[in-house]
Parts: sequence; C-alpha cells; structure tokens
Amino acid sequence: MATWRKPAVSVLLSVYNGERYLPAAIESILAQTFADFELIAIDDGSTDSSATILSGYAAADPRVRVLSHQERWGLTRSLNQGLSEAEGELVARQDADDLSLPTRLARQVACVAASQQPLLVATGSEKIDAGGQVTSRHPLTAPSVLLRWQLLFNNQFCHSSVLFSRKAVAELGGYDETTAYAQDFELWSRLTRLGGLVAIPDVLVQWRQHPHNITAHHQETQEQVVNRVVARSVREVVGNSISDSEAATLRLAVRRKQLDVTNDLLAVAVLLNRFCLRICDRWALQPHERKLIQLECGQTLQHIASTLARSRRNEALRVLRMSVATAPPLWSRRTTYSCAARVLLG
Repeated sequence: MATWRKPAVSVLLSVYNGERYLPAAIESILAQTFADFELIAIDDGSTDSSATILSGYAAADPRVRVLSHQERWGLTRSLNQGLSEAEGELVARQDADDLSLPTRLARQVACVAASQQPLLVATGSEKIDAGGQVTSRHPLTAPSVLLRWQLLFNNQFCHSSVLFSRKAVAELGGYDETTAYAQDFELWSRLTRLGGLVAIPDVLVQWRQHPHNITAHHQETQEQVVNRVVARSVREVVGNSISDSEAATLRLAVRRKQLDVTNDLLAVAVLLNRFCLRICDRWALQPHERKLIQLECGQTLQHIASTLARSRRNEALRVLRMSVATAPPLWSRRTTYSCAARVLLG
C-alpha cells in the first residue's frame, strides 16, 4: 500500500461565480511540469456552475481538494481557510480567471531550493483580455532587492504569480481579514519586511483583465487600502506620523509621477530619506544591495527636488542635499552644480 506524504506545494484557488474561466485556470495548474502539489479550490458560495466544475475535477484528480461555502465569505477569508487546510510547506496562488504557464511551479520551487530560503518568489506576468489575447507584458527585470524596496510602496506582483512560505505567512496571521481589497499587497508589505524575496524575470503567469474582475470595479478602494498600508509601514519603521494623503504622494514620487507642489513635499522627502536609511539597516544588506536602494532613493529625491524647484527653491535645495548625502554615486561635482543651478534658476 502506498504511503501518503505531504505535497511540496499547496495551490490556493478561490472562486465566486467564475464558471467561464475556471476550467482553464484549473487545467493550467494540473498541466504543471512540477507535479508534487495539491490544489485547494474554494467555492465561495457560487450560484453558477462553479461548484459542479470543481467537483468534476476533484473526482478525476486526487490532487484537487474542494472546500465549499453556502454563503459568500469573500476572498480574504476564503484564502485564510485555504491556508489553514494547506499541507505544503510552500503555497502558490492562482486566481480563477488567470493562467499559469506549464513551468511556473517548477521554476519557483527550484528558486527556493537554490536560494537562502526566500519568503516569497514571484514571476513576471502578462495581461490578457477576456478572449485570452495578450495586451501587455510585465517581466520582473529589476534586481530582487530593488523589487523588495519598491514593494513597500506599490504592488509589483500579480497575485497569481506568487509562491510563499506557508510557515512565515501563518506566523504573521495570514491575510488581514479587515482588508477586502489589495489583501495581497497588504500581506507582501508585512512579509518582505521579515525576509528576502526572489524574482523570476520571465513571464510565467497570464493575468486576465475583464469587466467582472475585482480590479475593474474597485480600483479606487484598492488605492485607498494601499495608501493606508504604506502609511503604516512608514510609521512602524520611522516612528513619524504620516497621513494617507502623504503616503499617496510618497507612492507617486517613488514611481516618478507628477507631484502636486501644493503638498508638503519637503516633509515627504524627509520621511522617505529616513525610511530608506532605516530599512537598509534593518535588512542587513550586502554593500551592493544597500547601494542599489540608496541610488533608487536618491533618484526619487531628485524628482521631488525638481518639482519643488518651480516655486520653492530653498526647499528644493534641501532635498538635493539629502540626495547627495544618501546616494553619493549619483553626484559628480558637475552633476551637483548643474542640478543646483537648475533649482536656483527655476
């Protein structure tokens, strides 16, 4: 008689009325070249044929386990239920309308084995429309330490592209059930402050955008959640009070987006600079990793200074001085004089 053993990976899939795309999503997992997994599929009170579809796959493949709700729980609570049932040491996410390419799990598991136990492994992704046509590609080309830094401000990953440590997430309490939207970013912001991540640059997941998915209907609410999460992260690391609106400005600055000069950009710059230095110390980075983050921060400070130069030159010069101190490699004498001249001359 065969001896049962735990799977290496638990794949979590929650569905609510997803009959149109659900079979393709499940097939993309069952077709993985890495076969040592269980698929925990959660029917979150669907009123269409999703439950029947799940039952059919569970009957045909013992790796598929189905959990069912009579009433809708919501994605966050459903994922936590899946986490509590998971047997694998590693957990992968799969949305019911997305697709995983065949080598996704194999590549991610290999990354875990080859690295120093990263808490999270993400892959590049591409957006597809309702009909499956590719509309844009998003490879993860930045170094992992920079992605870890950027993930403190903005979500860099498609939820379906992530594999993480079950134990680490369980110790954090799982997904935050007070967060109905952007629950993935909220969790990653806590998880990546504890340990490193690995990014596979290649596209291994297709993220479907269509009129009925969460992103299409709740973009504004998701942005509000992300602002609150960023404000919380800054407060916990720096100790300073920061409003959600300041967090929103900080996020725009990090992405080099247009800034409103009527906001207190100097205060945002001071917070960013202090946050950068504290994070570099907390993460115990290698010298080259620290340099990458400081260069990134210095460039963001330059962007803030350029905005301030239009009307608040003294503040712009203060921010430039921060950039020089934080990221000296950015600044040759010629560059420093050139930037200062632009500020002084408006």
